[in-house]
Amino acid sequence: MPDPILPLDKSARLFLDRLDQLDEVTTRHPVFLTADPDDYDHDGSEPPLRRCCFTTIPNPVVTEDSHKAVIRKLAKKNKELIAALPTTLHPMEFLLPFIPAVWRLLIQLFRPFLTLYFFYKCISYFLVIAASSDSILHDKNITIANFIAGLRSNDPTLWFTIHFAIFSTFLYSVYFDEMLARALWGWNSAVKAGRYYNKDDKLMSYISQTKYFDGKINYEEIRTPYLFTGDTLTAIPFALFAAPEIDYIRRWVSMEDGEAVAIDISFPSRMNSKTNTNELYHDPTKVLHIALFGLNGGSNEAYILDFAHRINALGHTCICMITRGLMGSPIIYGNFFDGSRTTDLERVVKAIHVGLGNGIVRDDKYFPHHFKPSQTQLEEEKTQLKGDKKWNFGNVFVEYNPMHRPSAKFKWNTPITINGWSLGGVILGKYTVRLAEYTGISSAICLAGSSDAKLNIGYENSKKNWQAFLTIAALINILIPQQHLLSPIGDAKRPICMKKISNVRNMVQFDEAFTINYHGYNSIEDYYNNLSISTDSNFSSLDCPMLIIHADDDPVITVDTHLPTVKALEENKIKNLFCMISRGGGHLGYATTMNPFAARWEYPMQCVKHFSEQIIQAEKILQ
Repeated sequence: MPDPILPLDKSARLFLDRLDQLDEVTTRHPVFLTADPDDYDHDGSEPPLRRCCFTTIPNPVVTEDSHKAVIRKLAKKNKELIAALPTTLHPMEFLLPFIPAVWRLLIQLFRPFLTLYFFYKCISYFLVIAASSDSILHDKNITIANFIAGLRSNDPTLWFTIHFAIFSTFLYSVYFDEMLARALWGWNSAVKAGRYYNKDDKLMSYISQTKYFDGKINYEEIRTPYLFTGDTLTAIPFALFAAPEIDYIRRWVSMEDGEAVAIDISFPSRMNSKTNTNELYHDPTKVLHIALFGLNGGSNEAYILDFAHRINALGHTCICMITRGLMGSPIIYGNFFDGSRTTDLERVVKAIHVGLGNGIVRDDKYFPHHFKPSQTQLEEEKTQLKGDKKWNFGNVFVEYNPMHRPSAKFKWNTPITINGWSLGGVILGKYTVRLAEYTGISSAICLAGSSDAKLNIGYENSKKNWQAFLTIAALINILIPQQHLLSPIGDAKRPICMKKISNVRNMVQFDEAFTINYHGYNSIEDYYNNLSISTDSNFSSLDCPMLIIHADDDPVITVDTHLPTVKALEENKIKNLFCMISRGGGHLGYATTMNPFAARWEYPMQCVKHFSEQIIQAEKILQ
């Protein structure tokens, strides 16, 4: 992804220069980098690329910035790969069986509205019948011919009978609609709407008195009234909401296993009074936000774009981490995405700390956390940054420990907060709990994630109606483009067979067929235990302030996955955690006002903004 057309100011350029000095950061995916110009089909449009930094794993020589070209290049040098290609899957092999799931979801979405419509028609025909008793149904000898004649003549009694029969059928099905029951009466939910936190925790008690968390602004009071089920509150925003496009600046952070993860950087813009032109800038005095999207998303997802746009408008820099294999990012060595893996996020956070100048070693001296560079100092540092790379994750942090992790106890020059959406919230929760005081962030916000993933296995509405779409997207976005890395018949080390994967119909089946086998988990319960924060031994000693936001009518991840967390908070067993369960909202929908297309994701964005700011403010007040 090329740098944007708008120029960068000195602080934004310095941020990127620091990043580029890291051995672990490159401007393009390492597989596209080559030291041999003869292997690079250079057309003169861009300069030759430098070699990537991997030392323990050989680099495949790939010369085109296209994932399909990558596969072709690798296939020419790998006979086994060529032999496997003819037996790979085509998307149509598994799309057709998902048609019933599509039909069920459409019925689920429109059933309440159809019920109201047929009820309205019944009332209309009843009023017509009351005004006139002339009807073909009064004829004792009703025949098919008379029945058809009645339809052609718009006989009110006959049409009333038909509509009433349909209305009764829909009404009966609506009565057993789990999502409608949750939306209207809060039934079928073990976790009720409300605010949950440790009353003995001074920090969370302070948060409970601030805007959006004091109970005065409830989502139920500002929600869009005509989107009254979790299904519609999920489908309408994702299908119809739009957000302004953003020109990201992309960098790649290498992982320990040889893969690389992309980060898309969005700087705020302002008018340069000297040149009278717009420029991108970075304000080191404001919180930097990292966004983690859901299972099949990307930095181009509407809710991510909306978040980045709003954060940039407030002068904050926003960075979106791209999950392995998504947005066309190649997986080179077969190390696919694993939801319980937190090392990717850890290395991205460490790289961003380097870009911010937090704890960098330079001439045997580190940048102190109170370092506030003047323009002259920025120019001096930028001059020193020119030349060969000289930094790596092993020497840039002052908090030396076995893993060279940035400590959350250290007061960084620029604080970092992370917000995770859906599966991104699950990963963020696990990262925050697993790394304890070494997260390197000031706060974490998990939106529509889960505390105990096992409790979502039996969520029938999700499995029948929504997970089919998630499964299709996972197959198309991740496995199908990368299936050249998988054996068509499976192998002893990773027994994955693409033909078996084609039979899955929901994410639980997908994890059983692919994830637990490929990544070596003992069972689906074992994998979901690794995903969950409530089963982690560090959960009771949570160190980084965390906010959990979830809707009680979420149709994808049931709110009941937070039951262990809510119980622990009610018993005052956990600190630094604030759990807010809203009355309605769907899965990351949260439509507000009568015109939700203008407000978009206003409610969750405000919660993220206020929590990240109030945490920093509270730490100053409570010191």
